[in-house]
Formats: sequence, structure tokens, C-alpha cells
Amino acid sequence: MTRITGNTLCTASKHMLDIKIYRSVGFATAAFALAVLEGNTQPGVWFPEEPEGIPMEARELLLERASEGTSNFVMNKPSWMVETDPKEVGLGIYV
Repeated sequence: MTRITGNTLCTASKHMLDIKIYRSVGFATAAFALAVLEGNTQPGVWFPEEPEGIPMEARELLLERASEGTSNFVMNKPSWMVETDPKEVGLGIYV
């Protein structure tokens, strides 16, 4: 089934996927806001290795909160690494 909503043409299954993505983004944003309010981090955008970012001891709670309602929570992995069990043969080459 295809339908038009506003200026967007989409299928029903894509629309449901969009709703789930929005919900997941909301949970992740709320988890970060809670970390800021609890004093675990400073406002802003941080790379994981930056010392101003989330301390190691607070990361597990942040990821637990951010992954609420998700069926598959993956960070910093290409899709082919999520769906398979890659083996590194050396020099960054995977099979």
C-alpha cells in the first residue's frame, strides 16, 4: 500500500520504520539529557574518547537508557558487520 502524506510519497512499511526511528532518537536524546542533568557530562557533542564526554562508569547507564525500546542497538559498525560475524585476517581486511 502506498500513500501520500504531505509532500512525501511513502509505503506503509517505511512509514512504520520512520516512526520507530523517531522514537529511538527520542529515547537517545532523553538519555543524554538525563546524563547532563545528573552531572555525568557537559552539554555539547563529544567523541567517545574525549575526556569531557561521558565518563566510563556512566556509559553503561546511558546506553541502557538510550537503547530502551530498541530491538537491535548498534554503534559505530557498518551494516555488514552487524548482520555477519566478521573475522579480521590482518591489516583491516575482514572476511
